[in-house]
Amino acid sequence: MEYYCLGARNFAAMAVSPFPTGRTRRKALRVRTKQSAVDCNHSSYKVTARATSNNAGSESCVAVKEEDYIKAGGSQLVFVQMQQNKSMDKQSKLADKLPPISIGNGILDLVVIGCGPAGLALAAESAKLGLNVGLIGPDLPFTNNYGVWEDEFRDLGLEGCIEHVWRDTVVYIDEDEPILIGRAYGRVSRHLLHEELLRRCVESGVSYLSSKVESITESTSGHRLVACEHDMIVPCRLATVASGAASGKLLEYEEWSYIPVGGSLPNTEQRNLAFGAAASMVHPATGYSVVRSLSEAPNYASAIAYILKHDHSRGRLTHEQSNENISMQAWNTLWPQERKRQRAFFLFGLALILQLDIEGIRTFFRTFFRLPKWY
Repeated sequence: MEYYCLGARNFAAMAVSPFPTGRTRRKALRVRTKQSAVDCNHSSYKVTARATSNNAGSESCVAVKEEDYIKAGGSQLVFVQMQQNKSMDKQSKLADKLPPISIGNGILDLVVIGCGPAGLALAAESAKLGLNVGLIGPDLPFTNNYGVWEDEFRDLGLEGCIEHVWRDTVVYIDEDEPILIGRAYGRVSRHLLHEELLRRCVESGVSYLSSKVESITESTSGHRLVACEHDMIVPCRLATVASGAASGKLLEYEEWSYIPVGGSLPNTEQRNLAFGAAASMVHPATGYSVVRSLSEAPNYASAIAYILKHDHSRGRLTHEQSNENISMQAWNTLWPQERKRQRAFFLFGLALILQLDIEGIRTFFRTFFRLPKWY
């Protein structure tokens, strides 16, 4: 049993640094990490310390259950606070552009919880198909740095959101000559991506509520009840959690993983849906997720729209059967058996690589990065 005290100035910091290679069109990434924390053994509660707004040098402690703390993203709180110190003035406020969710006036078709790239993309695509969609989450800017293959963002119609492109990508494995991938790599503009996805939400008619979500329950009529701050309840036919990897308090997982890369899949028999990192749509080896989330949004939205419209037109014997049926269909669209097998194969490969010694790893990647494009 443990207490962890994380001071506001004691945080894990990761820096990604470009290294010159003699050609400005190339891009090489290397990572260094640094972490400091104070640990003291005591109980199954986690104590977090953070600076207060009145005195940046002071700290306050709040005790919560350790598992709930981690599943709700508490272990990432200091990262979030650090990210929020970045200059984000260019990004619009969602509440300034989107109409408010009308509480007490009807039932929404879909509520998307989370206002990151995955949440905004899914909300926009779903509303574009005629669904009455509400977006719920804190009105915060994009703060993460995203790197993407240029051709993948071009295929999504988002090439205008890339602020810098390296025309070649370099892999350093050992002291031998670096390997040129021959594929352009881009750094995404947080501001431009945020504004483009928000524009799509505005055009498709998404409504918005700036609030944290406390729970998702089921009403006697079979609808989902999204409980928000200040005792606000938003009813809907389906609720999809897209609030990132730290969504454990709203979802059930096969086995909770503290690390989203290679973590467990969500329970695909639960009635709450998920999308993006919350649905484990993270490559189990690389950690990449934003491109997959953005590319999957139209297909997932189409599946949800079809299921809801088809269910409404046919009717069901009971509300319970209806809700269970449409949730299962949506989960099966996102995680069909073929995709589960593919993910299992990724994890198998990752486990195999981890058993290799240093020379074996180098040999593997030398071979991998030299495979022909058609392979």
